[in-house]
Amino acid sequence: MSRLRSPAPRSLVALIAAWGGLLGSLAFGPIAAANGGLLYGPEDAVVFGGGPRLSAEDPTGKLQAVGVRGFCVPYSMLAALHIGMGTSITQSSGYARRTLLDLTESIRCGRSFGGNPMMPGLVLMPRVGYTFETGFGGTHLGRFGLGIGFGTSRAAIMYAPHFVFGHDQDQHVRGIRHGMLLSLASDLVAVELSHQVLFGDVGTVQDVRVVGSVNFLILAYVLAH
Repeated sequence: MSRLRSPAPRSLVALIAAWGGLLGSLAFGPIAAANGGLLYGPEDAVVFGGGPRLSAEDPTGKLQAVGVRGFCVPYSMLAALHIGMGTSITQSSGYARRTLLDLTESIRCGRSFGGNPMMPGLVLMPRVGYTFETGFGGTHLGRFGLGIGFGTSRAAIMYAPHFVFGHDQDQHVRGIRHGMLLSLASDLVAVELSHQVLFGDVGTVQDVRVVGSVNFLILAYVLAH
């Protein structure tokens, strides 16, 4: 028997649009002041905690701070905006291969010596995203989560659990996605291998997926310079 094609839930579209508007309003205001507009450096980090600052050598108090300190880089919201493609092997009543398009936004935080994001240390990346997958009726999934791991601004490896919600084929779903995330070349390129479990109105769907993504804004910036 054929199944009716269901549209993506309006609440999901509205939530993704609201997240995009919020992140865009936060990012585009100060972004022009940060290293040409896209790339960021240690002077762009908001530093907190730790020991005293050596203000005599560094008036900003960020480059020469003593001890391990926490940091967040507001400008990284554009530096970590990724568009990617990948594939998944899905198991429900059988196995199927799907192609997917993925959009992810994140902000880089963590703890390192002096609160310098270029130094090795703990990396925390709050993440929000949207995934479209091919198949009967299509799959529209929103997600939010946190990547936690070790690295620098140039390369980091993280474990990234997410809460997932949306519409899969012919049912409303919610669930979890978790896996390993590798960020390379100052957040220019990322590769994610993850496992997803969705709980829906008519059953449970599991898959294993791999996604490669690129920040096209940074790529264009690098190619232009």
